[in-house]
Amino acid sequence: MSRATERKSILVLCVDIDDDVGRVLGVRTPIRGEKDVLRVAIEYALREPEDSDVNALFAALKEYKELKEAGNIDADIALIAGDPAGGVKANMAILRRLEELLKDRKYDYAILVSDGPTDELVAYVLKDKLRVEDVKRVVVQQSRGIEETFIIVTRYIRKLFEEPGYRKYSLGIPGSLVVLYSVLSIIIPAYLWQALTLILGIIMLVKGFSLDESIRNLYSSSPLTFVACSLAVLMALLALIGGIQSISSMTGLTGTEYIGYFLLAVIGGQVYVADLIIVAIALPLVGKLLESLSSGKEITSTDAGALAFILAFRQALIEAGKLMIGSGSAATFLMWALVSVIVMFGVIAGLRFVRGAHIS
Repeated sequence: MSRATERKSILVLCVDIDDDVGRVLGVRTPIRGEKDVLRVAIEYALREPEDSDVNALFAALKEYKELKEAGNIDADIALIAGDPAGGVKANMAILRRLEELLKDRKYDYAILVSDGPTDELVAYVLKDKLRVEDVKRVVVQQSRGIEETFIIVTRYIRKLFEEPGYRKYSLGIPGSLVVLYSVLSIIIPAYLWQALTLILGIIMLVKGFSLDESIRNLYSSSPLTFVACSLAVLMALLALIGGIQSISSMTGLTGTEYIGYFLLAVIGGQVYVADLIIVAIALPLVGKLLESLSSGKEITSTDAGALAFILAFRQALIEAGKLMIGSGSAATFLMWALVSVIVMFGVIAGLRFVRGAHIS
């Protein structure tokens, strides 16, 4: 018989490098022949259907069947295993079992069927004992899983944009952040990110400490105080933004001078930042006093005196700002501070006198 007509002897070899099949089924490799390999593949698939070694075993059987159908090839199939410890111990076990397999029969070359890059390294281990002509790596298709994932993701995206309960998170909050970014970029472009970070930090602080629940409780129990506090926050933000915008172009000043110019910054051509600060501090007290009047409760002299002091201290705050930038005097500041204290005690004493006269 001529060399051209000789049938090639080919071994389809499946290698279980960590011996999962032997560990689960309690079998010892090498296992040779289509019948025995098929039996092991079916038993292992029934025990561990999710293991990739199942795919490698059936891929090896498919490759063997195709070679047999070619007609001029003497094909054989076998399974050998390594060791659960992996590494050198697994390689030595593979070589030992391959030698046992090759005692009864020699092959021209082998086709190694692998379920991953780890098993492909076995080709280098086998090269001295057996010529590996090809390595076929089995990649498990997951198209159905991808389709199901796509359908689930699409369904949730639709929920985010169609259901009112989700729209406030998917559209409302991001939309608010976009508007906030645009407004801040116009008002204070030089401090845009600092202001945005501050606002986001406040939001996180409110949610983290459940301050929103306290705010809701305040609104339910004292709506006028809630409105006054909300206006106070607005005034404080306007003062902060206006003051920062005013001093943003100034350079070479001391910290005290920056504070002074901040207090004396003019907003709208006629209102000082100091005025907005006074209003922001006074508004919660105003809300509390209005709440007491609307509910028929007695106004405390302490609250009335504190409000009088805050309003009277406005001029003292202006003088403090002037003093910080070097255009005011300490005497004027002290005078207005003293006036504020006198006004406070005057209001407290007057209110107590009126109540005492009314009782008598």
